[in-house]
Amino acid sequence: MVTDILQGMSQIVLTGRLTCATADQADRVREHLPRHAALTRAEPGCVSFHVEPTDDPLVWLVSERFADRAGFDAHQARVADSDWARATDGVDRDYRVEEAGSDVPDVGPPIPVVRMFDEASARDFYIDYLRFRVEWEHRFEPGTPLYMRIRRGDAVIDLSEHHGDGTPGTVVWIPIRDAAEFHAELVERPHPKLRPGIDVDSPGGPTIVVIDPSGNVLRFCQPT
Repeated sequence: MVTDILQGMSQIVLTGRLTCATADQADRVREHLPRHAALTRAEPGCVSFHVEPTDDPLVWLVSERFADRAGFDAHQARVADSDWARATDGVDRDYRVEEAGSDVPDVGPPIPVVRMFDEASARDFYIDYLRFRVEWEHRFEPGTPLYMRIRRGDAVIDLSEHHGDGTPGTVVWIPIRDAAEFHAELVERPHPKLRPGIDVDSPGGPTIVVIDPSGNVLRFCQPT
């Protein structure tokens, strides 16, 4: 799956994941990746190309940058009829394509890592109560600690059961469009242990404070 965000004359950046379903698929990726990378980097429109292994032997992180849309399209056309495409047919590709000006640093917004101690209560709080959605989850094997990325709108939080990730009591400041509307939404979906109000005099703007089951503090603020 490729999500194409923008079109235009800026540099084109593709990022995402290459995920194999079997060890055989992963072996084919390892076998054909060096030549695929060399051919891609030799293309006149290629600015950078990286496919990096992760702790999961079936998953690679992909990052590609092309000088313009024409260079990116030429790359896609070449790859469509290549040994790489044929060898990795069936491997899942979850990519995002967007424009990025050449003068923009390759740095995105930070993502806080928040400690959680109980998966069920964390899901109840973040998914059922606050209406975040799960983007992905990871365990090294069944029964090991969970690491989970959640999102609502532009707000992204990583929840981790791993020792050393995050500190209980962490404060996360989250901008919202309308504090009154957000508060009304929470009132309609009451939490048995929370009755948040709106602090209209809070620094930065009207703020709704909620505390998650692990003691982390989320400040939803309507900036003024």
